[in-house]
Amino acid sequence: MEYITLLKSDPKIKTYLSGVFSDTKVALPVPPLSGRVPEGTTFKILESKNIDKPNFIIIISKIIRIELLGLTMFPFIVSMLYFSAMGHAAPKFELFVSLCSMFFLHASVFMLNDYFDHTRGGDRISSTSGSQVIQLGWIPAYKVLRGVYLSSLMALFFALPLLKSHFFQLWPLALFVFVAIVGFSFFGKGFKNKGLGEFFVFMCLGPLVFFGTSTLFSVSMDFNSIYLSITFGWASVFYQQLKNFSNIYSDTQLSVGTLVSRWGFDASKKLLYVQFFLVLFLIFGGSFLTMPLFFAAPWILFLSTYGFKIYKCLRCVGSPLSSQMVRLPKLGLKLHSLMSYGLIAYLLIFIFLGRQ
Repeated sequence: MEYITLLKSDPKIKTYLSGVFSDTKVALPVPPLSGRVPEGTTFKILESKNIDKPNFIIIISKIIRIELLGLTMFPFIVSMLYFSAMGHAAPKFELFVSLCSMFFLHASVFMLNDYFDHTRGGDRISSTSGSQVIQLGWIPAYKVLRGVYLSSLMALFFALPLLKSHFFQLWPLALFVFVAIVGFSFFGKGFKNKGLGEFFVFMCLGPLVFFGTSTLFSVSMDFNSIYLSITFGWASVFYQQLKNFSNIYSDTQLSVGTLVSRWGFDASKKLLYVQFFLVLFLIFGGSFLTMPLFFAAPWILFLSTYGFKIYKCLRCVGSPLSSQMVRLPKLGLKLHSLMSYGLIAYLLIFIFLGRQ
C-alpha cells in the first residue's frame, strides 16, 4: 500500500481519478480531513487483486441505483395502467420498448451523475453521496463512463421505433429529456448547480412520462391523468430535495448551487415542511380521484401514519451534521413507492374486474 498526493493542476490527476493510470492497481481517493475538497487529492494505491469486491450483479445494481428505479418506472406503469383502465387499447410492443428504453436511460443518468460527482470530489466528502462503487474500488471511473455510453445507445435503440411512429409528438419530448440529463449532470455546472434541478426532475418524472404514455395510447390526457402526473412529479421533487438536504454540508463545501444549498439549512427545512404537506395533499387528492371511497379512505389513513414518520424525522434534524439526515431520503423514497403501490394495486384490480 502506498499514498500519493496530486494537485488539481497536475495533468496526471485525471489518469488517477479515471483509473487508467495502471492495469494492475487502483487509486482510491482519501476523504479530506477538513471536510472540504483541497487543492490536492490524496490517493491510496492498492493492487486490484486485493480489493474485496462483491459479485458483478451487485456492482451493477449499485452503479445503476436499482433502489431508485421506482422513481423512473412507477409513473410509467401507473400511467399505462390508468389509460388501460379507461378502456383504451394497450399498444403492447410500444409499451415494451418504452419500458426497456426508460430502464437504460435510468442507468445512464445515474452512472453519469456518479462519474461527475467522483471527478469533482463530492462523493469523497459525503459517504452517502452516489453509489460509492468508484470510491470503494469496485469499478474504475473510465468503465463507468463506458457504461454511460453503452446504456445511452441502448436507450436510443429501443426508443427509435417510438420516435419513428410518433415523430412530431415524441421528438420534442426526447430533446427536452436529453437537454435535462446533460444539463443536470454535465461537469457539475448544469441546471442542478443553478438551482433548476427540481424543475427538470418534476417534468421528467411526472408530466412528460404521462404525456408520452398518452401518445402511445393515441389519446389525450384528461384531468385525472394530469393530476396524477403532477403528483408523481412533485413526489419525485420532494425526494430530490430531501436528498439534497441530507447532502447540504458537502454541497455547500463544493459550492454546488442546489436550491436547498442556496437557501441554507434553516430556510430549506421550512421549505421541506411545506413540500411535505403539499405532497400529502396531492397524494390524497389523487387517491380520491382514482379510487372509490372504501378503497381510498383506509389507504390514505395508512399513508398519513407513514407520513408522520417523515414529519417526526424532519423535526429531529437540528443541524446539517445530524445523524437523522441520512434517514430523510429513504423515507421520502418509500413514500413515493407506497403511493405507487396503492395506485398500481387498485388499477390492476379495476382492470381485472372489468374483464370479468
